[in-house]
Amino acid sequence: YIHDLSNQIGDPFSNMFSEYALGCTALASGQPDQAVPFLEKAACYFVQHGFRFIAAAVLPSLSMALTKSNDPSQGYKRMLEALQLGIDMHGYLDLSCAIPAAILIMIMNGQLNRALELWGMVEDKGEWGESPFLEDVVGKTIQELASSLPPDEVNAAYERGRQMDLFETGAMLLEEFKRNPP
Repeated sequence: YIHDLSNQIGDPFSNMFSEYALGCTALASGQPDQAVPFLEKAACYFVQHGFRFIAAAVLPSLSMALTKSNDPSQGYKRMLEALQLGIDMHGYLDLSCAIPAAILIMIMNGQLNRALELWGMVEDKGEWGESPFLEDVVGKTIQELASSLPPDEVNAAYERGRQMDLFETGAMLLEEFKRNPP
């Protein structure tokens, strides 16, 4: 309804925000392939028109959708953009939105302990810690993979994550990923 209404009004901002919402809904419901076109359209609009705060939320969602829809190279590219934007804006929420996209890339690269650390940090410090959206998109994957490890190892990784600083970790991740792309 909102998408149709924003089309009728002819307000591109509202239209792109509804595209973002539709993409997130598809992603959270396990349909990343359907999420990608909505999120790509929204990301392109918000980046091109300088809505950096909104782009900082859309780009990580697009990264996660691309990664989950078996396009990890594009997911990686969008994750780098999201991390860089979060660092440049020095916004707590902006950067905490980007970290979950990095977590999915790390899982795909077999860096489970590092992903668990970051998840511990996001749950402890990030604005997304209690998010049903994030739980559906990343949390269930983390929990499934964590169940294959000894509980002490998982708890230690979570604890290391709780001790991490969001901004230092974001900058470090960006450099790590630039030096060692997947």
